[in-house]
Amino acid sequence: MGPEDTRHMLRFAAGTTLAVAFAFGLDYSLAVVTPLLTSVFLAAPTPRPTLRVMVAILSAAVLGLGLGVGVGLLFTGSPALLFGVTGLLLFRIFLAAARGTSPFLVLMLLIGVLLVPILAVQSLEQAVQFPVDFVVALLLSFVFVQLGFELFPAPAAEPRVAPAASAPPAPAQLAFALQRTATFLPLFAIVVTLGWTGQIQSLLYAVILSLSVQAGPGWRASLPMLGGALIGGGAAVVIYLLTSMYHEFALLLALVALGLLVIGRGQFSGRPAAVYFASAHTAMIILISSTSSYFGDETGAKFFDRLIAIVMAATILTVGLPLAAHLLRPRGARERESAL
Repeated sequence: MGPEDTRHMLRFAAGTTLAVAFAFGLDYSLAVVTPLLTSVFLAAPTPRPTLRVMVAILSAAVLGLGLGVGVGLLFTGSPALLFGVTGLLLFRIFLAAARGTSPFLVLMLLIGVLLVPILAVQSLEQAVQFPVDFVVALLLSFVFVQLGFELFPAPAAEPRVAPAASAPPAPAQLAFALQRTATFLPLFAIVVTLGWTGQIQSLLYAVILSLSVQAGPGWRASLPMLGGALIGGGAAVVIYLLTSMYHEFALLLALVALGLLVIGRGQFSGRPAAVYFASAHTAMIILISSTSSYFGDETGAKFFDRLIAIVMAATILTVGLPLAAHLLRPRGARERESAL
């Protein structure tokens, strides 16, 4: 690792640990979102977010949450319309992602469109309150992102933004949007139909995972999604077991900081295995916060249930995205591959 990567790792670990300390210490509604988004923003190879960037992310969040509230209020009584409208919105969002829209903006839109209608099925009051709590948690995450950059600033000449890639051709954009929609819409339908609102954080993890790891074509190229869940889940298990034996908040923070440093070292190493660490911090934070979060229980009784759910979500994406890509591939292309 070079000095720039080391600084990035320290910034990521310090900012996220401070967010964990604040969120867990106050235990407010949606406390898990603050460190979760802080880690996502600080892990990205992007420069310090300006006010304009933060306003754009906030605007995308408000738009996505507004769409989710509207869909939840209007269509929860009709599952067919709920799934149809959600599918159309997912397709449009993923199409925008394929055309180069910032992953941060796409993430905000997906969170609103997918999570709020699920909450609306359970409680309209909760669906209306969720956007307010989410925006507060998002604004707090901006504070810790800025604090991370204050503690470990990026050099003025450090070009942390990857060069803009040209947009893929229109058929490839449509294929990408169809594949992602064909994977996420069944997940959404299963959670709604079976009433698995208690596992909504697993869907949140799947959304972040799909944007954190750029899976290539084929089954093996999707394995980093499952690998990240196992690495983050393993770290969370160690933290959970140790803090269950020694109920010390300082110990929890020390273990979180250590886990983030280990994951950050792997993610920013520049080695081929780095892709396996790209989403590990997300799984770790969701799991260790699940015992005190808005979605979680007051005890850790269901910790391992959530671990299994997160690994299952990663497995579904690992299998579902290549499967959707294969099934939605033009027939002629599949025949040419079979001939080879």
